[in-house]
Amino acid sequence: VVLLAAVPWMFVTTSKVGEWHECYLPAARLMRDGQSIAANSSNFTYPPAMALFTIPMTFESLAMSRFVWSLVNVVAVFALFISCWRLIGGSSLAKLPKTWSAVFL
Repeated sequence: VVLLAAVPWMFVTTSKVGEWHECYLPAARLMRDGQSIAANSSNFTYPPAMALFTIPMTFESLAMSRFVWSLVNVVAVFALFISCWRLIGGSSLAKLPKTWSAVFL
């Protein structure tokens, strides 16, 4: 949990320019402005839904968009864990012994 809490901070403070800067945000800006992401010289080769989901991030600063997107990813990891736990028939996480509760906190 500590590592997952640190992920947004690490994602925002890294100076490395990656796909978020060069691919996702430019494609989302194009889509937001009503332009085609395929017709322009874009590095975006993903399904357009990802650019659509990224549009709200284009209204924020770069650091804020990175922070919000990393929070979305942390929430997705928790949802994945809970879904897998339920799929394998795990008991309710609220009814676990205190030692296990400490592991998941």
